[in-house]
Amino acid sequence: MKFFDKIFKKNKNCYKISQSQENSLVFMLTPKHQVKLKSFIEVPSDFCVVIFSKEELLDVIPSGKFEISGLTMPSVCKKNKLDKPTKDGYKTSFFCDFFFVNLNICKVSNNFTIKRLKTKVLFELTFKVVDAKKFIKFLINEKAIFNEKFASSHLNFSVSQVIYYYFLDNKNISKESLTNYLIVKLKQIGIELIDLCFETDSIKATENKNLKNIEEVNKKQNLIFNNETLSTEEQIFENENSNIEKDMLNSYKTNSLVDLSDVKTENVSYFVCSCGAKLPASSQICYNCKKSYVEKNLCENCGKEIKKGIFVCPHCGSVLIGN
Repeated sequence: MKFFDKIFKKNKNCYKISQSQENSLVFMLTPKHQVKLKSFIEVPSDFCVVIFSKEELLDVIPSGKFEISGLTMPSVCKKNKLDKPTKDGYKTSFFCDFFFVNLNICKVSNNFTIKRLKTKVLFELTFKVVDAKKFIKFLINEKAIFNEKFASSHLNFSVSQVIYYYFLDNKNISKESLTNYLIVKLKQIGIELIDLCFETDSIKATENKNLKNIEEVNKKQNLIFNNETLSTEEQIFENENSNIEKDMLNSYKTNSLVDLSDVKTENVSYFVCSCGAKLPASSQICYNCKKSYVEKNLCENCGKEIKKGIFVCPHCGSVLIGN
């Protein structure tokens, strides 16, 4: 009997990630078939797993090896009604996604140009995920691309946006004030800020000429490859792993880290690029995707770009007059 027990245990599924995948801030594991009760999940040390099932983030599993059951995943079992009998007996399987979240201290860094202020910004952010469920909810809300590097790259982009708008909206900027602002913003998405290093530098006149040349090149490319450029840019916030039968991740409403209500817009007006970046109204090129906006047609209500000749905004549904 012991021999057959060993064979039976070996044949049970064990959901885990590889050593290379452990380098990711978050790795999304989507089982090809339904997850069966009494199979196993193995969570690396300094990791936890957030389980997404029935359009909700449910149980959080700590590091270790666990049998999938009502004891380890009570919310999942309750949501999928595994504890209630049906005509054919009790259900023994369910659909879900496993989000493996790295709880180690991590870093993201970026450099970008605030053309309006003629300033270059370089930053390095040291942080730690302290509320995995809240962080995953943020990534789902943002409709991030779900691949190996999606969490760190999207967090990097979001922090860059926060710093970008903070520079535009504040005259006196210090490391202390920016750090305190980021502490509050990152806490909202389950991130603890450990350290922030950032530097600024004024753009020289020669560099301004180069920026103008880049604008002209991008303008020509957008005119020639307009359809290809648009399709590429619009995919930035789409969910790569979504499918028609089980598109669970689109059930959340968008709730950006950079909320329009958080930004002081008394003296500065903004519009939203097709890639999701929010730009000053005077911008002629997107700092994120480099799209040219020399001749832009924007919705007066939501600020997003629309095609000429359209009388209803496809983004917010506003009726447009004189477009």
